[in-house]
Amino acid sequence: MLGIYETHAPLGWEGKVVGPHVKTQNYITRGRHNIGTIVILSPRVRERLASVQPARCRDYILNLASSKAAAVIFARCKGPSDELKNEFLRHRLPVMLSTLHESTLEGRLCAVIQEKFQGRITLHAVAFGHQGKAVLVTGPSGIGKTTAVMHLMRTGGCWIADDTVVIRKNSEGRLWAGGHPRVRDYLHTSETGIVPVGSALKYARIRRKAELGGIIDVIQAGNEACGFSAGRKIIMGKSLPRVCVRVPDGSFFDKNMLIRALQTLER
Repeated sequence: MLGIYETHAPLGWEGKVVGPHVKTQNYITRGRHNIGTIVILSPRVRERLASVQPARCRDYILNLASSKAAAVIFARCKGPSDELKNEFLRHRLPVMLSTLHESTLEGRLCAVIQEKFQGRITLHAVAFGHQGKAVLVTGPSGIGKTTAVMHLMRTGGCWIADDTVVIRKNSEGRLWAGGHPRVRDYLHTSETGIVPVGSALKYARIRRKAELGGIIDVIQAGNEACGFSAGRKIIMGKSLPRVCVRVPDGSFFDKNMLIRALQTLER
């Protein structure tokens, strides 16, 4: 789920406090973090840490350690040099390497933490109704999720939420997906900008929530060809059908990919 394929940690790190906070950093800046924050570092930060003066690098790591961060995760990269890795470990900061994009990783980490602390999860995703059930489309910002779903809406289905989807479990153990109150009345695409949902779709095609029926995860796949694979995904203890769509770098998720993903989901 988190794409973590390698972990380096000091002895006793399992006892560190992990709080309900996740923060992504794209720049080397000093700042205060909540105790137990999981810090995600983008490839830009990794490259910067490798190029700045050692003293500045140590100062940045010391700031994270002083803030009592729970762990540091390097997103979509092979990780830091051994020297840099050892500097984190000297300050008792666990280092993890993930294949996921930082925005996807942050969303999934927040979902895990919210499930534990709040009994619900919030995902960066688009939700729409298909054959009576909600389908989530997750993936990096700007990859085309909302645009693809909007194009599909011209031929059927209903709109549920854009950008932020809240999932809750009812007393019967069923999962329901709806929009976050702050943003559920709006959608955003590169074609329309931010607009009220009611200005783009008829109200009869808009729903507040629906029972969750499946997930489509869109992943940037580097130089790999576009591909589709089916499986299962556990959300809040419930197993749901899931399709992974691998999109090559420089390409976008579109309506045709969405239709094929739905067809794969239904098999």
